[in-house]
Amino acid sequence: MRNSIIIFSIIFVCKVQAQSFLNANYLSENSKPIHEFRLGKTNLFNQIYMESGVKFSNQTDTVGNLTSNQIGIQHQLSNKLQLFHAYNYISQNVWWGTIAQHSYYANFEYKKSALLKFNGVISFLNSNTKIFQELPAPIVFPPMQTTLIPAEYISSNNIFLLGSSTYKWKHFIIKPCFAYSQLNNLKVKQTQFQSGAELLFDVKNNEALIFGLGVYHFSNNNLLSTLIKPSVSFIINDELSINADYFYANARNFSDQDGYIIYNSVDKTFDRINFILKYEFANNIFMYIIYQNEHKQDYKTNNNYSFNSLFLGIKYNL
Repeated sequence: MRNSIIIFSIIFVCKVQAQSFLNANYLSENSKPIHEFRLGKTNLFNQIYMESGVKFSNQTDTVGNLTSNQIGIQHQLSNKLQLFHAYNYISQNVWWGTIAQHSYYANFEYKKSALLKFNGVISFLNSNTKIFQELPAPIVFPPMQTTLIPAEYISSNNIFLLGSSTYKWKHFIIKPCFAYSQLNNLKVKQTQFQSGAELLFDVKNNEALIFGLGVYHFSNNNLLSTLIKPSVSFIINDELSINADYFYANARNFSDQDGYIIYNSVDKTFDRINFILKYEFANNIFMYIIYQNEHKQDYKTNNNYSFNSLFLGIKYNL
């Protein structure tokens, strides 16, 4: 049981904030948002992107680095309905074993009007873990080194569901959402509810400079938390833009960006800082760089550690 608890402490999904690029804010029908993706009418393959990165641990002797690779595709099913879905694979080696996680994310977006849209999200996660059990060395002289033997293989299947809407009124954009999930269901079933809203202020009503604040009520097996997320996005010119946000959580198993980021870990996340730089270096071809810093606490030992993460992605509008 002790090893099972340890394994949960570092399994999580490192789905990063490409979602902030893939979901555009809404302006009036007569204007063309600067950084909204150029969606056509019905188009089976409308957009594709690939992303790869590493989360670097500051305590690799206990929490190893984690690698992530992802591919996503967007389909314009009609002039009002689009589907974005992505596959993500992460892997991690630590002294006690190995972790491999597969996840699938699907986001259906329905644009009711130029000012209102609805999103429905479903995500499936499968974590496969090989746990090693540490055995004490026998009492002999000279003393032998501690040995590791295979103990067990564990597979965990999890689900995440979310519904949200986005409404624009003058300079304001409001986005309420509600999420339900069952994460980390290996030995003890855990259920999460997350509800709240994000309020954005478009300074000049042209998406050039937007300030935001999200506040969410979160319950993880009836343990309550308040999640707070201030953010800012700035378009430097037609090709270059930057996004930054700070997420205060002090919780486990919460989500961000319409479930595009899911921290399905029993390790507590205190907070996270996120920076995204996007550059359109060719017509309809974007490259983005993401840096993240996370402060966390190990569930079993209460030791604090951090991740410094770097991701590189490329996206092409077909």
